[in-house]
Amino acid sequence: MTQIDELNCPFRREIRGEGDDEYATCDFLHRLTDAPRELCNVHRSACELCVQHPPLSPSALNPVLPSLILDVCANAFPDASPDTVGGVLQSWAKSAVATDGVGMLATTNHGCDCVLICEGQHAESDLRIAIDSALAQERVQAIVHVIANGADSFAVADAFRNRPNIRVHRHPQRTSAWQCLHAVLEHLETQWVALLVPGLQNMADRLCHAIDQMETEGGEIFAAAIRRSTETGIETLASTEDNPQLGTLVIRRGTLADLGGWHLTRPIQLSPKPAIVEKGADAGSAELWSVDTKTLRKLMPPPSTQQTADFVSRKALAAGNAPDFVSRKALAAGNAPDLVSRKALAAGNAPLPADSALLLTIAGHAQEKSPDPFFADVVLPFRNALDQVAQSLDALLAQTGADVVIHLVDDWSSDDVSGLFDRYRDHPNIRFYRNRENLGPFASFNNIALRAETGFIAVQDADDISLPHRIARSVQLLLQTGADMIGSRSELFGEVDLVPLVAHDCETDQHGVTRYYRNSRYPKRHLSGYFLENPTLVMRVDTFRSLGGYGDFGGGPRNRTGVDTDFQLRAHFARAAITVTRDALVRYRVHGQSATQHSESGFGSQANAESHAEVRRRFERYCTGTFDPRWFGALGQHAGLTERIDP
Repeated sequence: MTQIDELNCPFRREIRGEGDDEYATCDFLHRLTDAPRELCNVHRSACELCVQHPPLSPSALNPVLPSLILDVCANAFPDASPDTVGGVLQSWAKSAVATDGVGMLATTNHGCDCVLICEGQHAESDLRIAIDSALAQERVQAIVHVIANGADSFAVADAFRNRPNIRVHRHPQRTSAWQCLHAVLEHLETQWVALLVPGLQNMADRLCHAIDQMETEGGEIFAAAIRRSTETGIETLASTEDNPQLGTLVIRRGTLADLGGWHLTRPIQLSPKPAIVEKGADAGSAELWSVDTKTLRKLMPPPSTQQTADFVSRKALAAGNAPDFVSRKALAAGNAPDLVSRKALAAGNAPLPADSALLLTIAGHAQEKSPDPFFADVVLPFRNALDQVAQSLDALLAQTGADVVIHLVDDWSSDDVSGLFDRYRDHPNIRFYRNRENLGPFASFNNIALRAETGFIAVQDADDISLPHRIARSVQLLLQTGADMIGSRSELFGEVDLVPLVAHDCETDQHGVTRYYRNSRYPKRHLSGYFLENPTLVMRVDTFRSLGGYGDFGGGPRNRTGVDTDFQLRAHFARAAITVTRDALVRYRVHGQSATQHSESGFGSQANAESHAEVRRRFERYCTGTFDPRWFGALGQHAGLTERIDP
């Protein structure tokens, strides 16, 4: 009979001490892997952690076992092929470790806008191949936008007009492919955009594979290989950062808007992160890109004022400092005139081949449109530090292109706030409140969200400064992309010894001045951390309310740390549409009394550890099935503790 010790694990065998350490042979690992028993030794600390979790099952994943299995298989079967037991177990264990020990049980369906540019030379049969294979995608509801580029393409495009999930758009005069794409941006209906090419058949898993990869890794641009038959066999045309196969591109809608949209004409660089490369008989190779403005390698060439460049910016054209003509050799294969007017090129009137035109930058073909006025509520809770509050207020009142309603909330300050209130009391766009007790910024925000006067609401920390275009730019992108919330980059300032420690990156300008930044980014599927910079957050009011608002971790310092991380994760797993801009829209003050640095709530504190344990617990609930996000929010929980006052 097997003797079970105090850990109550039936698989612990041959328990023995080695110095101050205790080891046991794990009979479960031995039976599962068929590895020699001497390779299945486990330290007591791993056993203690293992028995705290349920065993492997279809509905639960013990977070310790994958690491143990991976270690045993690596030692017992170092050269195992993928079709052997050892190879299968190693592959599964690597995947489980990468997902941070959390099983993803829910299969996700996606929506994707597919853009197909139709020109006069295209046959209806070629369009049908691309359209039918897009509409037949697995786990993706495809909406196909057929863009008839030129009057000679109207007839062939109209053949698809009355089919479900197909939208036909007409452009009487032929224009560049990027201008076609931008003209349809305002008609897109999902957060993903895929390019279709006439005559190119899409594999059934093309879109779900691309979107799954980008959601897993937080990527923004996906390209894959094209396989085609030749007289000598099957030829694979791989995608690289310099030469993507355009018919395989899938791009986040938010990335398109942020990089060019309708208003920007700045240079853009699209570059690869450490690439995810898949090699297989079916997949060929695939690349996953994110936008990196620091690297010089480019997926798409940016506008430039250099004499030797193939493209120039509109600003350079307007300034008259660009040559009148530019060589097209880099754009076309020689079937077009050697020279084309830069004016015609910038206007989109040059008849470029579709593939060459697609390599023009998004920014170079941004559509000029007059922005509508933007309105938003801004919530500014504060406790003491009145000089910093005044700076934040002044920056909000100086917003350009936006009309803001500022909700100024005194969160039980010990300082006399009457002077601050008197200074701003006559401003028509400021509402004044006082909390009956110290609630903290998140509960204060919840209470004001119930009183919002516009369709959008922004976070404003009392010690930070919004740059003049913050609200207009954020609301503009939310409207352009149909997203529910947006985060931006923030520029750090404050205590010089702390700033580099909390920065994500830095940039040094030509004068030797170094600036430090923190960046919002798209979430990665399996990671339980913070991905949007909360001080930059702007949301739709309806979205915030439907998510139940920020949560409550039990009051006190625990409600000042981790609550924003939980809210972001909840939004992500509730399928809220999240977008990101690389513009720095907020100046973030770094100092020892901030929530992340304070001894009571900052890194290393007891409150921080307890709050992040709660974040982890909730994360495991969010990613293993469907849920109502309001169960985890605290909207309205403290509503009676914030009262509006007339100073």
